[in-house]
Amino acid sequence: MNTRRIVSKTGRNLWVLVLAAVAAAACDSSSGPAVLEGRIVNTAIGGISFATPTQSGVTGADGRFRYLAGETITFSLGDTLLGSAPAKATLNWFELAGFDTIPVGYLAIRPVMYGSDGAPSLAKVGAIASLLTTIDDDRDSANGINISPAVAALFDGVSIDMDYASSPQYDIGFKRLLRHAVRDALISPRQPRAGSLAVRDVYDNHSVDPQVMASRRSEYDNDNDGQADWIRLLTYAPSGRVTRDYIDDNADGVPEIIVDLSYNAEAQGVVYAHDNNADGAVDRTRRWEYDAFGEVARYEEDTDGDGVAELTETRTINDDALWVRREVVNTASGVHTIEVWTADGDGNRTLYDLDQDGDGNYDVVVHMTYDEP
Repeated sequence: MNTRRIVSKTGRNLWVLVLAAVAAAACDSSSGPAVLEGRIVNTAIGGISFATPTQSGVTGADGRFRYLAGETITFSLGDTLLGSAPAKATLNWFELAGFDTIPVGYLAIRPVMYGSDGAPSLAKVGAIASLLTTIDDDRDSANGINISPAVAALFDGVSIDMDYASSPQYDIGFKRLLRHAVRDALISPRQPRAGSLAVRDVYDNHSVDPQVMASRRSEYDNDNDGQADWIRLLTYAPSGRVTRDYIDDNADGVPEIIVDLSYNAEAQGVVYAHDNNADGAVDRTRRWEYDAFGEVARYEEDTDGDGVAELTETRTINDDALWVRREVVNTASGVHTIEVWTADGDGNRTLYDLDQDGDGNYDVVVHMTYDEP
């Protein structure tokens, strides 16, 4: 009996020690708030930096990040701030741009196309999507975004304003970064994703129909007699670009002017065809060609519809995006000019050289300096 009591007491003491250890561990584990895990949806973004007041790191391939309850999380690439939002289990691309809900329909979308004073805007959604899709390994946001460490490292010292930019393709810092990434074989040659298309991609990836208008008809009653005197009908592509401009200037149901516009895969204008009598015969045409990075390489204009361009313009830009050469030949006027614009590291144009007769000698040289910001 005594032996059993001793064993029982010993066992009881052991359990007391075990329970005390568990309690101590529980106290230790509850000494701080739990670290939570969130994820970027509906298209994961991997390879971008995240930071909260207590957590930091790089998002995984599935877009995962860490945070504590109640924190705000910020996402970035180098010195470029992508967006910030209250941290939670799932964050979508619209929330990264500051939206609480996804705007749907023309009346909801129009006021938020371009924000001001930090207000949410679809321009910012497009800027974020344009930048990330452009530098994505396979340039396809539908299967997720993956930014390689080598490409992400190029953003050190590069700050792109995502609040008011319709597309990073117009930022000289991004132009330079993209060309260097291709030059160093970090990504394949590519054009930046157009901001308008990038916004549409985000809607598609979130399985949301933005319900934007496909056409707009305007009728003008200039003498307020109840009868339209002038009618205009604009037809739009899904990217928001105008594809046809139809003008009936006496409202008789027969158009006097029809303008057709076509675009490349990145919503850049390729052909502008103007039919002044709406008889099917184009009387004025403009055409654009682009280089591998989406910059205008050639522009030509046929001003009389005879199929021969009276004005041609060719442009080249170097890999550092520090200078642009523009040569214009107008056979109708006999004018031949060459312009070279040179920029500094911040994108400020510092030198303008003009050869007014195309003989290879600059006739005008302009130097520009800027005050410190």
